[in-house]
Amino acid sequence: MTELYTLSITEAGDLLRRREISSVELTRAHLERIRAVEDKVKAFTLITDELALQQAEEADRRISQGDMFIMPPDTLHWYKDVAAPFRYIEVPVP
Repeated sequence: MTELYTLSITEAGDLLRRREISSVELTRAHLERIRAVEDKVKAFTLITDELALQQAEEADRRISQGDMFIMPPDTLHWYKDVAAPFRYIEVPVP
């Protein structure tokens, strides 16, 4: 399978809906990637692993009950205007 951190939001959403991956797995993959490259990339001022995993567990609980979570409107606005045009950009790590 493709590295989870390389998935587009659409691809990740499809896998989550089909329950082929969990939100926790997806979050851990991203956190691991951040930890692997952050010393060289320096893209974050604060990484909240525990909070991210708690929110992923809550998302998985809601998905298991048939309630697919919806991105908050602010997130959708950010995604549409900022993230979507780029989809995924591989950052070379020296």
